[in-house]
Amino acid sequence: MMQQQIMLPTSKLAFPAWSRVLIMCILYASLCINPIAAYLTIIEPENREEIIGREDLTWLNTFAKDVIVLGDIDNCGTYRYAVYVILFSIAVFGPVRIFLVATTITFLEKQVLSDSRSTYLINIITLLLTFQTTCVSVFFIYPMFLNMITFRFQISVLNDIILVGVRLCFIFYMLNSSAQFIVLIQSSKPFQKV
Repeated sequence: MMQQQIMLPTSKLAFPAWSRVLIMCILYASLCINPIAAYLTIIEPENREEIIGREDLTWLNTFAKDVIVLGDIDNCGTYRYAVYVILFSIAVFGPVRIFLVATTITFLEKQVLSDSRSTYLINIITLLLTFQTTCVSVFFIYPMFLNMITFRFQISVLNDIILVGVRLCFIFYMLNSSAQFIVLIQSSKPFQKV
């Protein structure tokens, strides 16, 4: 937790070592349970063949022969429990991350420094934290949240333009690693020389 490395030991936001370990265990447990819940809840419905045989899904048979069907429209079957677990993880992880980054940036901005090098480094750290949080939000949390909403609720009643926008958000999810990599490259001078 970078926030704890920056905070002064006398700060109210400097957590003892045991609480940092506890926070990290809770965060990682909430993330690690997602694939387990998804695996355990993928059960195809009894009317799988009926769903695949629908007229609006005939294109599916030409492209993919073995498709996992999670459920019918507005009913994703037992997979809804995985959706709830993922939404729970977002609800746990998102506020903690925002709190840690916000307190770190606030602390750094309050520092009064005499030399320009220190000011420059603090500005770089602040900018990097902002970029990293933005990348995680835009390329992971928001698309994942939207994905889970589309699994759980009927969205086909929405306007076509909105549906196109929803589908394009999934591209952002696929670009998460690339966005994080770009932030890493831009933040490190040795990487830029390669």
